[in-house]
Amino acid sequence: MSRKEPSFGQLAAYMSDEKSDRSFDLHHNLFARDPGDIATEFEANAQRLGRRRGGNYLYHEILSIDTRLCGQSREVREKLRLLALEFIQKRCPRNIVYGALHRDHAEHLHYHLMISANERGDAKRLRLTKAAFDAAKRELELSARTNYPELKQTEILASTPQEKQQRRETREGRNAQEMKKRGARLTKTEALAQELRAILAYANSQAELERLLAQKGFTFYERGKHCGVRPIPGEGETKGRKSYRFATLGIQAEYADFVDRVAPVIEPEMEEDVRAEKGAAGEKEKAPEGAQRQEETRAEPEPASQQDADAKAARDAQEAFRQEMAERRAKQAEKERTQARTQSRGPQGRKR
Repeated sequence: MSRKEPSFGQLAAYMSDEKSDRSFDLHHNLFARDPGDIATEFEANAQRLGRRRGGNYLYHEILSIDTRLCGQSREVREKLRLLALEFIQKRCPRNIVYGALHRDHAEHLHYHLMISANERGDAKRLRLTKAAFDAAKRELELSARTNYPELKQTEILASTPQEKQQRRETREGRNAQEMKKRGARLTKTEALAQELRAILAYANSQAELERLLAQKGFTFYERGKHCGVRPIPGEGETKGRKSYRFATLGIQAEYADFVDRVAPVIEPEMEEDVRAEKGAAGEKEKAPEGAQRQEETRAEPEPASQQDADAKAARDAQEAFRQEMAERRAKQAEKERTQARTQSRGPQGRKR
């Protein structure tokens, strides 16, 4: 978590409050020990940085372990301290780092790390690429599992998507139980997930799903392997609001059930309709003229059975779905053409 303002004093005060176990404080390339003096030393080092729009002054990062199996004894805290020192050596060996161990949760221990944006005494910001940062985290996880098996840590960063989804669902179930005990209200995200579950269970087609989502103020989107909902911008809004993936909301399984339920209804029957239409056209072309006249003079057929009525209703629903999808594609194409024309005019043309 990067910070664009030199808020060293605020973060140092938070890290050293009553939740902190001060006997496990970390001071890397740092001489001060009092929180106020620590902030002053960070600020003095940040004075060397040149002013730059959007430039970072510090990083606030958290290193956490699950303690439900290993407990929170002093030995466990000492091993977490060693892991924090190892992470600092991998991530920023020449920067100033202040670390504070918080033990205010029964299920986990975590270190807060305040890291200077520049190495000690240097006038340039140290930029760590996303790949390098991910590598440092993965190496630390491997070290925790290999060198400290008594901590009994599960594989998080290198786990499969199915394992991540299972952990997410377990965590959400545990959070829901805790909220029920407290009598607390659902969060905004939890309430949205609950509404989407109901919509996915009710909808019988993709068109109906999108119509129900629109009534709630959302549009459906699919990008690669990920699906989710995106809030419909309000009038006058220029900045898009946050989108929500089904996987992040923990309803990927419900969406998969929805797809399995509606796909067989749409796809095969549409293919059968096409084959039936082609077959009927072919028979009509092959039939002699006399047979056609005889067919026209034939008595009216008997009333259709209930099965025929159901098939007609299904075909009507499919035709409505095809028309709605065609209209949506046409609107999207028109929107893209409008955007292309706007971009082709250049900044001056858009301003006029």
